[in-house]
Amino acid sequence: MDVTRLFEVTELLDHVYEFLEPSWHFALARTCKSIYYRSDRVLSKHRAAYKDSRIASDRYPQTLLRLFHSASCTVGPDAIEAWHVRELEIWGSRRSWDEWRSWELSPSGTVSLTHDQVALSLPFAIGELEYHLERLESVMSGVQHDIACQRVRDGEDGFFKMVLISLLPRLKALKFVERPHDGHTSFTWLKTAIGWSLRNRTPWPPGFLSLRNVAVGVPTVAAQAGSDGISARVDGLAKLLRLPNIVEVYYRNLEMEYHPELEYLDTSSAFYDLPRGVPPSRLLYSIESGATHSFFERYYAQRQLLLSQ
Repeated sequence: MDVTRLFEVTELLDHVYEFLEPSWHFALARTCKSIYYRSDRVLSKHRAAYKDSRIASDRYPQTLLRLFHSASCTVGPDAIEAWHVRELEIWGSRRSWDEWRSWELSPSGTVSLTHDQVALSLPFAIGELEYHLERLESVMSGVQHDIACQRVRDGEDGFFKMVLISLLPRLKALKFVERPHDGHTSFTWLKTAIGWSLRNRTPWPPGFLSLRNVAVGVPTVAAQAGSDGISARVDGLAKLLRLPNIVEVYYRNLEMEYHPELEYLDTSSAFYDLPRGVPPSRLLYSIESGATHSFFERYYAQRQLLLSQ
């Protein structure tokens, strides 16, 4: 085969990969030895993503931007990195454009934003996020949509990270690091988005569907020594237990925290209760959760009822 013909075949193969989901890349590459060797560019991306992106975090803004772009793609090589993410760690909340800097962990275990770093200018593709805002408009109330748009314009990253979580197709574990006085805006939006699926009976987003383990308030050294901890509304725990394939939930220092602008949008006590048929094998770990005494009474009562059936 002459060189020109070889390049034509390789270019054609690259175009084929552009229309395939990442899960199909390996099947095509294994078709024959010739295709395997000509698939090196795509397979190299898979190897790099498997090595570097299985455990991802929001520590670096650049990582968030790259993952968000990848997760917004469903086919082609650009979708590969998001496809390999199995665990996502959330270190904290950025509330303005000036805070789009990296998180750092001090020797004492305190998580804070770096001070010797220039914040990213207009850090993520507004067009991509607005596309997802339009798609969610049908399940969001008008007030929720307006709040989300305003927060995005202000530079808050909570809604942005919630959308990212919902798009990661093979996400298995989600962890929120405990940080004093930070209730994690992304967690607030996460439990609100779970409520959208429950109320509207819409299909679960791929990231919500694949989640097996969620940990809220993972302690650092400083947190173990004693801190205010993460605080969240009690129904956040109930919402996590409604995820379709959840297996383990870890909650530390559960407290009551009110967000006046979102509070009245999501107060239906009907969603506090577990649905019938929740597998009793689901595990719940909770530490220092005195604010949820009545909730746990209902949870364990239902769990014992299911065990006896």
